[in-house]
Formats: sequence, structure tokens, C-alpha cells
Amino acid sequence: MTETIGNIPSNQWDETLKVSKSGRFAFIVEVDGTKTLDQLLDDGNYAWKNSNCNEKSFPISDPTKRTVTIELFHSGIESASMEIISLMKKDDFRPVMIEEFLSLTAQYPELQRKFPMASLGLSWKDLRDYLLAPVATIRGKDRIIDLVPPQYSYWTKKFMFPGMHV
Repeated sequence: MTETIGNIPSNQWDETLKVSKSGRFAFIVEVDGTKTLDQLLDDGNYAWKNSNCNEKSFPISDPTKRTVTIELFHSGIESASMEIISLMKKDDFRPVMIEEFLSLTAQYPELQRKFPMASLGLSWKDLRDYLLAPVATIRGKDRIIDLVPPQYSYWTKKFMFPGMHV
């Protein structure tokens, strides 16, 4: 039987997909928290960005340059945001913050072509009082950054959730 993570069978893994001791995909990421959110978004070369994904809505949480390891969490079933966060906390992880998320998707741009990813580290409340979380996915052939309401939706089993050890 072929091993899978997300919806990717092991015979389709490539050099960008590294498996950690925990069995999750892991990535070494250079995070430059001294950059503005606009600069981080520009680094990603996204074809489209939700206009509400900005510094006012998603402030940089750690304004330092650092190298981090990010692992991708996947429940394998439809899951609520709190279930994913509980899964992370059980292993002493936390959801990534916006600068970590954008650095991951900029440095590993093909990841979001393999599976959609959501950052549950920080949400923004819109005018209707909906909380919205950043999502990296594709629209057609284009890589995009969008915002979705995590509290009202179950994430499909295709989604991956980046997390960092605390």
C-alpha cells in the first residue's frame, strides 16, 4: 500500500517534501519579520491577494530575522479549526503566524499547488464580525492568498495546516 500525506501518495513526493520524525512534512524556512506584510506578499509572487490581507488586519508578530522549521498538520478528515489547533497543541506545536505562513509559501511556492494550506495563527474580524484566516491555494493555474472564515467551515481533508514547535 502506498503511503500518503494529504492527498499526495509517496511515489509523487519530490525534493520539497521532507518528512519529519513525527511523520509530517517539514520545511526549513527563513523568516524576515523586519519586512512589511506587503513586502512578504510581494516575495510570494501571488497572482492574486485578498485586499484585506494587510498589515492592519494581520500585524507582524515577531519583527526579527530567524530560521524556523515548519511542519504541516493534516487530520485526514474534515475538521474544525479548533480540532486542528488541539492536534497541534497535543504535540507542543502552535499554528504559524502570518509572516511565517507567507515565508513558507514564498520559499516553497509549489506546495500550494499540491494542497491548500490555512494559517490558524491569527484571524481578522471583518465588518460583519466574521473571523477570517489566511489561505494559500490555487485558482485555475494561479497561486493566490485568500481569507476564509475558519469558525464557520469544516476544512476539507485536502487542507494542510502549518505549525511550529513551541
